[in-house]
Amino acid sequence: MNLFACINLVSLTATKTVTKNIAGMSINYYFENGLAVFTADGISPYEEFISVFNCLSHDPSAATPLKIIFDTRHTDYAPPSNEIKSLIGHLGKNTIYLDSRWAIVAYRNSLQFGVGRMFGSLAESHGICSETFSDIDVARSWLLQPENKTV
Repeated sequence: MNLFACINLVSLTATKTVTKNIAGMSINYYFENGLAVFTADGISPYEEFISVFNCLSHDPSAATPLKIIFDTRHTDYAPPSNEIKSLIGHLGKNTIYLDSRWAIVAYRNSLQFGVGRMFGSLAESHGICSETFSDIDVARSWLLQPENKTV
């Protein structure tokens, strides 16, 4: 698959926000102030997650280590644990995701909030730091803070 062929530039603003709209998919991303912000709408099949993360891994705008907001507030999809484990395994094999930081945003007390916490717990063993938030501004703030690495 030609990964660059799946990316269409939708908008470029003065704040350097670039939205990548992957044709026909319910998951999209854009860059904002050094963050890769993913949005999911409706139901997002596992294959879409893999396609979108493959596109990001080849996107010349992506700076490492990645700082990712994944906004799940507009999706009804909650992947089963086997899909989460498979996705994390896929991400763990791609060097662009090593030492990445993820802020999963979901409504508190929703199934997606619990899935976000499960993602964080499982991703830790693959060098991915993840926290789940109900407020996108708090998530942004957490990602923009310098990382406090403990030895």
